Amino acid sequence: MRGVLRVKLLVPAKSLRVSTTSGDLLWQVVNPPAGESDSEVNLLLVDDGLELLVEADFGDATGETALFLTVLPDGVEEQTRYAIGSAQVEEIFSYSWDLH
Repeated sequence: MRGVLRVKLLVPAKSLRVSTTSGDLLWQVVNPPAGESDSEVNLLLVDDGLELLVEADFGDATGETALFLTVLPDGVEEQTRYAIGSAQVEEIFSYSWDLH
């Protein structure tokens, strides 16, 4: 299934990586800016769901920040998850849709 991943960063990062929990890389960005960025990807839904590992390196950023990951699969509603952290953020986001 085709879809779009949209990430929103509150501060710039050194790197951003989005992959499936089985290790398939979907999107990798070096020095992503603060704000929103999109990438069109192939999404493999398993049992009408999707688990994504999101890794962000904010370097020497002080204080907490947040990142938001929205999944927009073709033909179904978008869903957003978020993580809060500082310096390094690593989170597994789970998404599910009722496709039947």
